[in-house]
Amino acid sequence: MFKGLIDYQNGKIPFIIDNYQMDLFSEKELLTLFVKEYNFKTNYILTGQCFDVGNTPRDITLLVERSMVSTCYLTCFIINNLSSDKKIDSINFESKVLDSIFQYKYHYLDFAKDGVNLAAEQTEVYSIPFNICGCTYELKYSIGQNHHMGLLESFKMHGNTSIRLQKDHIEECYRITLLMNRFSKFIISTSDVTFERITLSANGFVAANFYCKSVSNNSAVDLDVLFCEFPVMKYTAKILNNLAFELDSKITKSIPLGHLANYGNFYTPHRFIEQITAFEYLFEKLEPKKAKNNKFTLKAELKLMFDVFPEILNGNLNSDEIANRIKELRRNIVHGYAYYYDFSNDSKIQFCIIKIADLIQRMSLKFIGFNNSEIDEFRKIVIAF
Repeated sequence: MFKGLIDYQNGKIPFIIDNYQMDLFSEKELLTLFVKEYNFKTNYILTGQCFDVGNTPRDITLLVERSMVSTCYLTCFIINNLSSDKKIDSINFESKVLDSIFQYKYHYLDFAKDGVNLAAEQTEVYSIPFNICGCTYELKYSIGQNHHMGLLESFKMHGNTSIRLQKDHIEECYRITLLMNRFSKFIISTSDVTFERITLSANGFVAANFYCKSVSNNSAVDLDVLFCEFPVMKYTAKILNNLAFELDSKITKSIPLGHLANYGNFYTPHRFIEQITAFEYLFEKLEPKKAKNNKFTLKAELKLMFDVFPEILNGNLNSDEIANRIKELRRNIVHGYAYYYDFSNDSKIQFCIIKIADLIQRMSLKFIGFNNSEIDEFRKIVIAF
């Protein structure tokens, strides 16, 4: 929970933030004027002071998703450090998922064996350029401690994923965070992705903390062994560039991710329908002429794509049989012939969901621009559900 004051006109309005909901309260006319101006308004920025550490104020910048009367629903917010008056130049992610993908533990051991003193300075492992809306960014992944920061440095064992900012705006920070969140989701094929901490830095020193719904203390599943041989440089830039085509709710150019399930919820009717939607979206991108042909049914689309990637079925079922099974399951659900509460006890349904997940990932990689051998390599290294 955070509390403080919002700057408005020539005065200040008290606030409390809890779970990204900011409630304003005041007996003064200033709040009435604020409500008249911002009621039902979306996507705007507020500034003020936060008193989360004692009585010393820290500057806060808030991106409001929408507001209703005196309640503002926040997309994200930034709280500056007490002594920070420098211009922010980078955003940094502390993430167990990113550490696994970028092989933190393996690189740490290799550097230590080579005699590199990681307690004295940070060592850059990867430098990966990518683009967002025509602007070139660079993802840098480093391990080790920044000795110049002294006790201001984090002594937790983790890597640092850093991206240099172009505009120093809260919207830019949020879009990069959204991109890194979607990148992590695609790589590990689940929606359970959060970052332990996001900071903003100036000249290498932490200048502010960034808060959004992708920040959580929930511990991530250990995926280090899964990514021990993952060729980071081969896949990262292309995937980031594709995901960065659009970072809003409407997706028309980049790969879909809405079908991804969380760790404890793989087999559900909702996920199955999301999978069908994602499949149809990708099929239209890969086979636009056939997708526009009304006589080309869902079953025909599924059979065609399973035939493109025959290794998915591996002789367990032919493409016509599984295409028909998926088509019938979708028909029964959508048209109300059957109402499912539980998919987890039907092995045939589980088989369909597993194979569709594999198919969608392969189609996504093909859409991004990877060839068949690169897709096979990705699947062999990252055996994702």
